[in-house]
Amino acid sequence: IVTSDTALDEVLDIMADHKYGSVIVMGRAGVEGIFTATDACRVFADMLRDQAGMSEEHHEARPLG
Repeated sequence: IVTSDTALDEVLDIMADHKYGSVIVMGRAGVEGIFTATDACRVFADMLRDQAGMSEEHHEARPLG
């Protein structure tokens, strides 16, 4: 369980350290949502596109190696 104020890098560390596929996000009023490994992949992909100056609609596939 994390809060909506928990930094993304801390959430990712928690998920990796405990091998969680998701964490519950709590707010003042209760559960605000669930952050999943898929959400983390989307954030990472968006960061890579932003760094390369590409939009999601107009990106070229890049090799992994």
